[in-house]
Amino acid sequence: MKIVLINSLFVAEEKLLSFKTEIEKTGNSFVYYLNSPKDENEYIARIKDADILIIDNLKTPESVLKHAKNLKYIDVAFTGVDHLDLAYCKKHGIIVSNASGYSTEAVAELVVGLIISYYRKVIFFNSNTRLLKDKESILGNEIENLTIGLIGYGKIAKRVYELLNPFHLNFLVYSRHEVKDLPNNAKFVTLDELFKSSDIITLHTPLTNETHNLINLDAFNKMNKKPLLINTARGPIINHDDLVKALDEKLISGAAIDVYDKEPPLNKDDQLLKFENLILLPHVGYFTKEAMVKRFEIIKDNLASYLKGETKNRVA
Repeated sequence: MKIVLINSLFVAEEKLLSFKTEIEKTGNSFVYYLNSPKDENEYIARIKDADILIIDNLKTPESVLKHAKNLKYIDVAFTGVDHLDLAYCKKHGIIVSNASGYSTEAVAELVVGLIISYYRKVIFFNSNTRLLKDKESILGNEIENLTIGLIGYGKIAKRVYELLNPFHLNFLVYSRHEVKDLPNNAKFVTLDELFKSSDIITLHTPLTNETHNLINLDAFNKMNKKPLLINTARGPIINHDDLVKALDEKLISGAAIDVYDKEPPLNKDDQLLKFENLILLPHVGYFTKEAMVKRFEIIKDNLASYLKGETKNRVA
């Protein structure tokens, strides 16, 4: 079988060469590319005769997949798979695995960092210091005893809880499925109650038809405590225009956003750029050296299992 790795996955080439050697010992061929395809035509050219495809979060629609007539398995080096046309895969019997868990620590640590950075005004004070200014008598805030609402309670949200628990916060949890093993200082609540009572809201739910635009103007109007909103999950969970309106009308105190409707760079006229109470990052929650190593090992393990007639981390 021909196995195609569509880009380097931010792994050193010597590791890719070693992986190639391992694969070819099994009697299969292995082709890798160091950079992502520049357009759809190049993507098609790379995979048209592939039996197995390894991708990260590169958008992979039906218009690409339909040209890969031999494709039997896609090994996704990412947790979410909403960038891949799963309906097409299911229809054509293409098995899909993901790399669930590789970025748990990275994303959870970023959430904590964003909270501390926001409340202690780290970005503002960094800018002031570089401009040869002082603190201007502007006070930061401590987070002890605040109430944080976790929307979704999978591995990342649980790790966020563990990291923040020493700060003596109150925790509210909403999930589509009731969670019965919550810690004593965490309470399972309705989504409306979470909106109403949280000082901080952080999103940890996958993007589905039910969660698309979950955070909209109606949700913002229920946020009585004008919380800090954090999104390291998926961009379209928040309605972009409604977020702009919420910030304009001060329905929330601010936000920290790492994910968007489209991958950064942002458009120069994006209205989010005008807000100073908004931390904007270019989708780096998963992007650490350690996480890249973890996910490479996971996709290698996924592939080895598939070649043995088994499947790990199957999502379709």
